[in-house]
Parts: sequence; C-alpha cells; structure tokens
Amino acid sequence: PSLHSERCERAILSITLFLIVFAPLAYGAVEPWARNVILFSIGLIVCVWLWRYLSLGRPRLSFPPFFPAAVLFLVLIAVQLLPLPRPLRAFLSPARLPHVRAPAGSVDSGRLTANPGKTTVGALFLAACLAFCFVLLNAFRHRRWVRITLTVLLALGSFEAFYGLAEYWT
Repeated sequence: PSLHSERCERAILSITLFLIVFAPLAYGAVEPWARNVILFSIGLIVCVWLWRYLSLGRPRLSFPPFFPAAVLFLVLIAVQLLPLPRPLRAFLSPARLPHVRAPAGSVDSGRLTANPGKTTVGALFLAACLAFCFVLLNAFRHRRWVRITLTVLLALGSFEAFYGLAEYWT
C-alpha cells in the first residue's frame, strides 16, 4: 500500500499543480472550456483520492472548519432548484424586486431561482471546489508535498503580481 499510496499522492500533486498554473492563466477560468477542464481535473483528483482512501483501509478524515457552512450553502442552492408549490414559493420569496427580471424566453418553472441552468452550473462548480479543498486537506501526508504546492502557489502568485505591475506601469 505504501508504493500505491505514493503514486496516488504524486498523481494528486501533479494534477493540483496543473490546476494551480492552468486556472488563472486560462482566461481566469471563466470560459466554458476552461471550467470544463478544471471540473474534469478535480473529478480526476477525487477519483484518485477515493481509490487511495479505499485501498488504505479508510484512514481518519479531516474536515475544513468552513465545511458545515459550505454544505448548508449547497443545500440552500438545492432548495432554489427544487420546484416548489406556489404557497411555499410565495412565503419564501414574497415579491421580486422590480428591477430583477427572469432571463428572456424563460418560463415560470416553480423554482426560486430565475435561471436554473446557471444556478446548477454554479452549484456544480462550488461543489467541485469544496471537494478539491477536502481532498487536498486529506491527501498529502508528507510535508514535502505541501511545501511543493505552496512554493508553486507563491511563485505563480509573484509572477502574476509582477506581470500585473508591469502591465499597469506600461
């Protein structure tokens, strides 16, 4: 299991370093193709971590302190996506502000959200980021993996800061 665990950690580290470099450089990861690459990479990390976790006999898990709040926020998003009866919807959202309008061509679906598609995409991205944070917290058992990750984060952040300053000054 040690060699297997080491390979899984290396795979998780490699994909994490790819994400650290790719996400900010790919148009700020706001383009749909960039988001899809990020979501696929996070899904791959989660699969590798689950394989490692199950093969190690389920060691103890650590949860970030914000985990309960993030899960409650995901539940709130899920409630917004559920079709609700009109009285319950009226109770939860008595009146829309006059300047808030549903997207053109949309019909009243009985949901609290005005745009279920974008709400679903946002919820998926939030859940993926939460899963990524959870896996990173539980994946690296050695300080050197954490040190490598932090070094890449600091180097990339410094590069982007200096690049931004150069852009500003020119």
